[in-house]
Amino acid sequence: MGIATSRIALLAAEPEIARFMTEEERAGAERLSVPVRTIPRGPVDLAAVLGNARAFGAIILEGMLFTHPRVGDQIALRLLGPGDALSLPGTWRSSLLQEDSVNAAVRTRLALLGNDVLVAARRWPHLVAGLHVRLAEQTDRLAAQLAICQLPRVEQRLLAVMWLLAESWGQMTSIGTRLPLNLTHDSLGALIGARRPTVTLALGELTERGAIVRQGRGWLLVESPVQPGHAPSRPDDPVLLDMGPADWGGPAEAAPIPEDDVESLLSTVARLREEHIRNRERVRERLRELADARRRVTDVRARIAQENVSRRGPPS
Repeated sequence: MGIATSRIALLAAEPEIARFMTEEERAGAERLSVPVRTIPRGPVDLAAVLGNARAFGAIILEGMLFTHPRVGDQIALRLLGPGDALSLPGTWRSSLLQEDSVNAAVRTRLALLGNDVLVAARRWPHLVAGLHVRLAEQTDRLAAQLAICQLPRVEQRLLAVMWLLAESWGQMTSIGTRLPLNLTHDSLGALIGARRPTVTLALGELTERGAIVRQGRGWLLVESPVQPGHAPSRPDDPVLLDMGPADWGGPAEAAPIPEDDVESLLSTVARLREEHIRNRERVRERLRELADARRRVTDVRARIAQENVSRRGPPS
């Protein structure tokens, strides 16, 4: 499971953890160091890694871990990279979650958070606030992934999740954003809740219209992700019923019958007509964007081909 071979200054490796600390506090906490453990590629027993070091958590310094939570026959995928925080598995676990294995995609270095950090937190409480915000940011990323899975079309989900990954691992270039991740079609499907054949078709469509370009073992993102066309209708807010178990079997209240008349019907028809006109204009705009995207990808492919030619040495 790796060996802790060195120590590292925590704030030097992760300066954003000190975002709420004063200059005086930050200067004092610069001496805080934590052990570093290197994890080889392959399955990871996170509880053993942290437990053996008497650590309550860790921060990824470099590399990548991924988890495979499974519910029923559906396996999801979660990627964790530099800056992401880990913790010991909790005592509570959903009965729906049948598996949540952890693997290292590459050799990965972890900064272990143990008693040194707990002692430092008593002296500098704002250190805890920085760690809490780091976990909140990871929760926001999961919320974004959940929202992406609600997009109606698989190609929209794929493009959006690629941009979400690019926020952590992307590299800006003059011709687009490079995503240096080699993800199989199964892995992409696990990220967005889709099956491999559907992912393959969606990737073909995105490539055909020039939204993405395969580059080596990674991808070049050319087209921006889906943008909101209008304010979406919000789902009804959930309501917590204030009643005990004895009331659960009681008779349901009759639903009120909606009142409708000619005036409201005409208003509905007019609204639907306006929506139809807006949708028609959006389709036309989308077709124009697709034509522009095809022209851009032709230019990108030509530039890539030209760069490849210029890199070749003289014939022997």
